[in-house]
Amino acid sequence: MCQWCRKNQETDSHVLFEFQIATQVWNDVGLQGIITILPDENIFDIIRRPFERGSKEQCTLLAFALNLLGEWKKAQEQQLNPGDDIGGTIGVKKWVKPPDSWVKVNIDAATFESSGCIGLGSVVRGNAGNFLMAMSKKHQVLLPPREAEALCLKETLLWLKEKSYRRCIFETDSQVLVRACKGVEGRSFFHTIVTDCIDLFQHFEEVSVCFTHRSANGVAHALARAASSMSDYQEWHVNAPAFIRNVICLEAL
Repeated sequence: MCQWCRKNQETDSHVLFEFQIATQVWNDVGLQGIITILPDENIFDIIRRPFERGSKEQCTLLAFALNLLGEWKKAQEQQLNPGDDIGGTIGVKKWVKPPDSWVKVNIDAATFESSGCIGLGSVVRGNAGNFLMAMSKKHQVLLPPREAEALCLKETLLWLKEKSYRRCIFETDSQVLVRACKGVEGRSFFHTIVTDCIDLFQHFEEVSVCFTHRSANGVAHALARAASSMSDYQEWHVNAPAFIRNVICLEAL
């Protein structure tokens, strides 16, 4: 018997597609788009996991499921290229607190082709894992993923340069962005944005830009996704918005 609705048999079909919360999640993420990138039946185990964590909140289930899916896709890529270190950017799979006197800033970008815009999300946490501040911003322009990720870093640097945080670890799940920040040169629009980011580093005492897996970047991802349904810009201080509180707790486990 399904432990959620207490009415139907707990089959894969019921848990994943039929009961109310599952239906809401699929409506948000787009069922057809997800099914086309699931190449084998073991992915069902991945999608089931958020439901097993005990949360009934739709936004938490969606963020956690997408994190796991991103992690699974990266694992397949590493199987195909097991010796590829991507310039030392293997990254961690679980969010880790920053050292003393540092803050950690997780960033992410999301593209929304149907509405022709991108969403940017950033969250700042202290060395106790405590929430300090966050922002979610929508740009009415559709950019490719790597340009969107670079713009997110630039917008976050502009946001933080007037704050009191002087030693910052920026974490992103874009390996291309991390490599570019280490000095990879180019003449594309992407590299122009990265050059602006490198110029902005001078406003801080110390800056580190690191790669992290999607599973350790869930809060920033949720903020980026939320931008599509918000006004152009939202900012939070001290108290995290309700829709990311459970995601923060999941990353701290």
